[in-house]
Amino acid sequence: MTTPKAEYRVLLNRRKRTKSRDGRFPIEIEAYIPNARERKYFPTHIKITPDRWNNRKKKDVYINRKHPNYHNLNNRIRTIIQGYEDIEQKYLEDRKPFHLQYLNQDDQKEKEQSFIKYWEDYIKANPMKRALNTIKAYKTALKTLKGFKENILFSELNKKLLLDYELYLLDYTYIKQNEEFNLKPSSVHRMFKDLQAAINRAIQEEIMQPQDSPFVSFKFSHYKNMEESEIRYLTPEEVQRIEDMEITREQKHLIKTRDLFLLSCYTGLRFCDITRLSRDHLVEKPDSMVISIKQQKTGKRVNLPIHKMFDRKPLYIVKAWIATGRKELVGSITNQYVNRNLKVIAAMSGIDKHLTFHMARHTCGTGLVSLRIPLIAIRDVMGHSSITMTEKYAKLIPTALEDQLESINY
Repeated sequence: MTTPKAEYRVLLNRRKRTKSRDGRFPIEIEAYIPNARERKYFPTHIKITPDRWNNRKKKDVYINRKHPNYHNLNNRIRTIIQGYEDIEQKYLEDRKPFHLQYLNQDDQKEKEQSFIKYWEDYIKANPMKRALNTIKAYKTALKTLKGFKENILFSELNKKLLLDYELYLLDYTYIKQNEEFNLKPSSVHRMFKDLQAAINRAIQEEIMQPQDSPFVSFKFSHYKNMEESEIRYLTPEEVQRIEDMEITREQKHLIKTRDLFLLSCYTGLRFCDITRLSRDHLVEKPDSMVISIKQQKTGKRVNLPIHKMFDRKPLYIVKAWIATGRKELVGSITNQYVNRNLKVIAAMSGIDKHLTFHMARHTCGTGLVSLRIPLIAIRDVMGHSSITMTEKYAKLIPTALEDQLESINY
């Protein structure tokens, strides 16, 4: 006689508790074999409030749309059940008797609770639509972590693991142009920052609880302060040289790169934000124009009155783009292509610096400091999350502070 296949039900608050510390209750999976007394319950490590539970019993939809991560959490529950079904199927194919206790096998636990696997899937799906450079940094951080330990379970994420990983990073070496290098403190900081971002994402999806994060007791901010990364920027005279450069018909492909770079010098917008500018980001009036855009990197909105900035120069660039009639002001272009063109532009302008697009943002920050703009206003233009980041520009232009102090007259 063939044993009936196991069936599964997803339950919220199986023990019918009336209170919980944060108002959330656990979701469990009930596995049972019809016409048998065998029945087991398995945790999903997901907790929700009752109002976010789907009471309509719609197939495979357990958490309703009130939960901000309902789609990911429903997928996770389906994946767990699919894993259980795969284990049962393997026993049936091998013609071996199956019991629910086999669902507790370590390989299933590892499959479902692998943090490495979670991070790989998150990078691949990119649900938050992170910028290409951010995803590239995540891939590097994940690759480095896997070099330390090929697989890490969520249950293994603790302070001791981070301390061991810290020693690994401090001893880590890589080869570049036949020379061996250690990671800079800023790179160690970035590795931990990206790892923390992945763990925070898992907490948001309720795969982990906030108190279980190893970063509650592990601090790494001191690595950021161990070295002041050099901020490279152009002087006003150097920007003027780029403005005045002559571009021949054969070099007309450089015009777009030059205008993009100059617009960033005047507005502080990053490459990922400038390249997605469209008419939808412009608030136009007869005597004014404001760029209003949510920064891709930080999610913070900046409102830039370009008719009042740097003698209206950014306004002229944007108006020239509008005149083309395209809704997308910039169109498709890569950072690598732009940076290649900037090398040519630097040579043509007589600028003896390794010109990259991000220098334009720093040029805007230092330029605003030179114009004696208050740091709070510069912070808002740049979209910095704290004034501390803005203060770095003030340190580069100490004369601006001296001039402001001299203007004080008690």
